[in-house]
Amino acid sequence: MGQLQWTKNGFGLGTERDLFGFSRYAMIGSDDEGDFSLRIRPVLLSDDGVYQCQVSASAGVPGIRSHKARLTVYVPPDPPSLSPPALTVTAGHPVTLTCQSSGGRPAPEIQWIDDSRRETIRTGARVETQPLADGKRMRVVSRLMFTPLRSHHNSTITCLTSNQALTSPLSSSVQLSVLFPPEVRLEIRPPQLAEGGDVTFLCTAHANPVTLSYRWYHNNQLIVNHTSRSLTLYQVSRRQHQDTVNCEVTNEVGTSKQSGTLQVLYGPQFRTLPRDVMAEAGRRETLTCDVDSNPPSTIVWLRDGSDQ
Repeated sequence: MGQLQWTKNGFGLGTERDLFGFSRYAMIGSDDEGDFSLRIRPVLLSDDGVYQCQVSASAGVPGIRSHKARLTVYVPPDPPSLSPPALTVTAGHPVTLTCQSSGGRPAPEIQWIDDSRRETIRTGARVETQPLADGKRMRVVSRLMFTPLRSHHNSTITCLTSNQALTSPLSSSVQLSVLFPPEVRLEIRPPQLAEGGDVTFLCTAHANPVTLSYRWYHNNQLIVNHTSRSLTLYQVSRRQHQDTVNCEVTNEVGTSKQSGTLQVLYGPQFRTLPRDVMAEAGRRETLTCDVDSNPPSTIVWLRDGSDQ
């Protein structure tokens, strides 16, 4: 029988079971059983290549070669690098996030996750792939053009990398601080009030930054020197029914406004007093009762000397 050896990329590894010069390689098995399996332990990227088992010719018997076997070595990438690591941005203003993953084979896949919505970002990413100096491992750079909303404040955007060498993705996240103008809510206490009562308007705002200034308007006229979060109108009259009150809140990002309408309850009052009417027999005349009230009055006409 001829000599048996394994080759890697056409280079002979040796004919002894303990392959001299290749400490991680060995031919294992039994001579009696004709088993000369090649064991590589541990497998490194340098082991990637084409292997073949060969037996040389002997005593008139021609040599033989096995089919070629391709060993493809997968390498996990380094943990992703995300820049910037933290970001302060104004809502509605686009920014670019960069995620880089190096050293993987095959080239890692990069995904972006919007953690505020717990969903994958499927648009806005541009990917570049470059081989490293060894020609086998890859560097992948993904640049995400992203427009944060106020709902992204204090949330994160995560970059996930994965390839066949990983059992679970690697991740890196950027913390978002989103600046946004005030979201204003105006509450009226009570929502309806009787004439002569007091009413308070309470203005609350959610904003970043949280340093806020307040201005109040009554029927679009600025209330001078009143800058607190609440406004009280005293002894409200019927003339102020349906008046509008506006709360305007400002931070360094912008200004927002919310308005409320006074609902004043008051009893009936004649706008014009009823007047006497002279009429000829058989003709039609109209008697007018013009009453102002809130809620609207129920009007009943009575004839003198009758309960109807």
